[in-house]
Amino acid sequence: MSKVAIVFWSQTGNTETMANCIAEGAGAAAAIVPCAEMDAAKLGEYDVVAFGCPAMGAEQLEDSEFEPMFEDMTENIKAVVLMGETRQKLFDAAQKAGFKGDVILADGFEDAVEKATERAEAGYTVLLSPACASWGMFTNFEERGRVFKQLVSEGR
Repeated sequence: MSKVAIVFWSQTGNTETMANCIAEGAGAAAAIVPCAEMDAAKLGEYDVVAFGCPAMGAEQLEDSEFEPMFEDMTENIKAVVLMGETRQKLFDAAQKAGFKGDVILADGFEDAVEKATERAEAGYTVLLSPACASWGMFTNFEERGRVFKQLVSEGR
């Protein structure tokens, strides 16, 4: 089974709650990690890394929240695949931090998983961003967690 990290930022706790639900759906090998605690060394411990941040409501992602993490990325980080309403903010944070890997914008959940899988090679980490709010894509966060688990289990 793949070892999964759900990396999140939450101002009010709503996104943390969603990240916990996604981790539950992903199974026993999933860990919850606040973005301020994720660094390049920890990234190497996981097969799949999902980023989560708010996209609607009272929480608004601060532009600089993910920059320190991107600054710490090393040469073995090949790509970051982003989706959802906050993908542009994360893209901008990676660019501003000088991230050396590919930063790829995906059109949806399955597209993000496919793009991450296409770039996966032995010795590399591919970052996937399915934990962002996904209004209109799924009935609720539980369905999103089940779909994420299914796609990862299928090796897509």
